[in-house]
Amino acid sequence: MSEIELKDVSVLYSDRRRETVALNSFSATFHDGMNVIVGYSGCGKTTLLNCILGLIDYDGKILFNGNDLDNIPVKERNFSFVSQEYALFPHSTVFDNIAFPLKTMGVGRNEIIERVRQVAEITDLTPCLSKNPKHISGGQQQRTAVARALVKRPSVCLM
Repeated sequence: MSEIELKDVSVLYSDRRRETVALNSFSATFHDGMNVIVGYSGCGKTTLLNCILGLIDYDGKILFNGNDLDNIPVKERNFSFVSQEYALFPHSTVFDNIAFPLKTMGVGRNEIIERVRQVAEITDLTPCLSKNPKHISGGQQQRTAVARALVKRPSVCLM
């Protein structure tokens, strides 16, 4: 069971002309299961995900299962992320796009094949595994991005 707790999380973006408050003392607890945040463009949804992922600096506290994320290196968090833009490698097959996180983790070839096949079955991508992203539909591209996030069996999947 996973829980993410945010306590007074604030993010301020600054440039030469102005400062923009992206998050202002945001507090919330996200329990195991699906949690959804909705809001207008620019309200801080992506900034919030980037804080949890450890991609940007913030003030406040973010706890994962009671542990301060500041004390957990990004590579040890076992989180995955699905970008709105999918971020697929156009020169690689669907199989290789899905397998990418496992390859970077040093997972063995046979396990990669098995796990990619499992997640492809779940996401209905088995017929597409040998195709490049430009040869599949937008929905299949989106499912490829989701499959790539799920194949590493993350504790948390942010979308």
